[in-house]
Amino acid sequence: MAYVILDSSFISRIRRIDRKCSLISLFADPYGASCVYHVQQYKENPCHEQNATPGCIDLESLIDDDDVLEFSMNHIIDLSKISRDLVDIKIIFFASKESDVILLTCDGNLLEVCQRFSIGHYCFKAALEHLDKYYIGEIFNGQDYDTDLMHDPKGDDPFMHYKRNTRCAPCHAGKNCMIVYK
Repeated sequence: MAYVILDSSFISRIRRIDRKCSLISLFADPYGASCVYHVQQYKENPCHEQNATPGCIDLESLIDDDDVLEFSMNHIIDLSKISRDLVDIKIIFFASKESDVILLTCDGNLLEVCQRFSIGHYCFKAALEHLDKYYIGEIFNGQDYDTDLMHDPKGDDPFMHYKRNTRCAPCHAGKNCMIVYK
């Protein structure tokens, strides 16, 4: 089965352009996948108030904590950038054992670890552009989402604002958008 994992850093940016947080479950559609998230992290996110059940699978139901512990002990150096965040370690564990996974995150350290483990990943701008192509322009050209915020010339979020491409460059034809972290 294919999975798209939504990290909390990614979900918080969805809220900025989609007050209803209805986009959450759509990100899995282009891949014919199921969306996965960490329920406890989601409950701490403002999207939870708008969309309490986004139709995603709880990461905790797909993993065993003993297996995660063994994995983390076997990869202690590779996981050093995320070693203080148990949820991130669980995400990497799950993604590394599944063959068809895409991780959507805006956590620079998590993106770097994804590269080490050859896990498919997108940051916010690249994932949103991919979703927009799948829905034939409905995301950026439609009226439902505040994507104009991404073009704010004063915006300083490198994962969201196009003015700042230091962390998450936009996807363009001919560019491998899976490797977007710099």
